Amino acid sequence: MRLNRDRRALAPLTRLLPEAGAHDEAPFAFDVAVAWLFVGNLAEASRWCSWGHELMATFDLELRQRHRAIRAMIALLGGEVATALAQVEEFEHADCSGAATGVEGRFATTAARVMLATGRLDDAAVWVDRAMEITGPAVVTEVTVPALDAWLALDRGQLRRATDLAMAACARAEELGMRPHHGSSEALVVAGWCHVALGDLAAANSKCEAARGDAELLGVPWNRIRSAMLAAEIQRLGTSPDAVADQYLDRLTPRELRLLHFLPSHLSYAEIGERLFISVNTVKTNLKALYRKLGANTRAGAVEAAGRAGLLLSATASDDATAATSSAH
Repeated sequence: MRLNRDRRALAPLTRLLPEAGAHDEAPFAFDVAVAWLFVGNLAEASRWCSWGHELMATFDLELRQRHRAIRAMIALLGGEVATALAQVEEFEHADCSGAATGVEGRFATTAARVMLATGRLDDAAVWVDRAMEITGPAVVTEVTVPALDAWLALDRGQLRRATDLAMAACARAEELGMRPHHGSSEALVVAGWCHVALGDLAAANSKCEAARGDAELLGVPWNRIRSAMLAAEIQRLGTSPDAVADQYLDRLTPRELRLLHFLPSHLSYAEIGERLFISVNTVKTNLKALYRKLGANTRAGAVEAAGRAGLLLSATASDDATAATSSAH
């Protein structure tokens, strides 16, 4: 199946794709899942991935690895980093035999993102190195991979190298005309974080706005969360709580403020619950009320609304105050 690199041109062609269950070969089902991933329809990608899993022979290691790889991609783009990490770890464990090398190529960029998002820099470095071996479209080799390398360099404190890599990736994406794209979106976000580290909030905001625009066009939670986290930090550094924040603060409970503190992170609801010593159901119930008060429908939307109102700074201050009170006792 040949995929047009332009998602906008490919999207109308999706009506030609068959329904899940209309084909009895696992490789074909996985191909269709990837096609749906390419256009940002995670629900259809998940349906076809599940169908392929039902069809494949349990002893076929390469297909099992492909299933894990696609599952990890779906989870990551859906903002479910913990689920993506579990799939990557299963992939790594099975790959100790050296099998499924054909699957590993493009999957390396997903695995690198997962490891970077969870702070596992040594593992991230391994996957970035593997990604550098990819021979594929220029947008992957000259935009996505350098952007991930820049993210790794930034997290390791190599600011100059990170900035050079990220800016070069952004420029190359423009030259190739490959925006919006997950790779160019990543490059914009990393470049924005580099500008934040350099103290240039105006430049950081410019990259952030471009990344947020691309995130809306790409239409998946991962890009929205990444750009919203950057926006929240720019907001935190550039403003302080004002009357708008005070208006919200009067309506939010202390627990909702604590939850708000964790929303820009990649923590799952279960992980947030563990840190606050409350159940997952309690987290979901409180988040439902929080979203309603912020006028948001999604986690990324809540982060964006809170950032605009200066609430993320207030939530951090509230959390610090709580921690200080606890330590004093």
